[in-house]
Amino acid sequence: MAGSNLSDNLALQLCRLGYYVAEVEKPTLPMVSEVPPPLQNPEPLQNTDGEPAEETEKTAPLQPQTPPPATVPTPPQIDIPELLKKNKTPAYITGYVYETRTGSLLDEQVSTGVLLRILDEHGELLAQIRYIGDNTLDSYESTAGVARVLAARIQSLTQ
Repeated sequence: MAGSNLSDNLALQLCRLGYYVAEVEKPTLPMVSEVPPPLQNPEPLQNTDGEPAEETEKTAPLQPQTPPPATVPTPPQIDIPELLKKNKTPAYITGYVYETRTGSLLDEQVSTGVLLRILDEHGELLAQIRYIGDNTLDSYESTAGVARVLAARIQSLTQ
């Protein structure tokens, strides 16, 4: 939620500074299932003396088990040059937000970070902006404050 609020606040702050902001539809993240192959010809159970174990009522033959499929997200592919041409914009901004909380319930410390990457019309990296703070992004006020700082930094880079 903080990332979404920050994106909205950053767009608002950039508009206030006179920038045209075209929000891009976020691509859905496709899921790929990877299933490891089952064991081929599993070795029979053996006693400590090397002899094959006898099957009794208490023991059952070892059957290979296939683990459930692991779902691995694959990153969406975005054609940055085509996207910028379509939206008539000179740059693409992407990034991420992280927040960690440490300490105890009575003495909690918060560490917040934002990394923005600004790409040009060829998809090449123009600049990276990093924000590190000790305030949470849970409130609208703090998210708006961080967005103001980031927008001012973007403005300083483009003048």
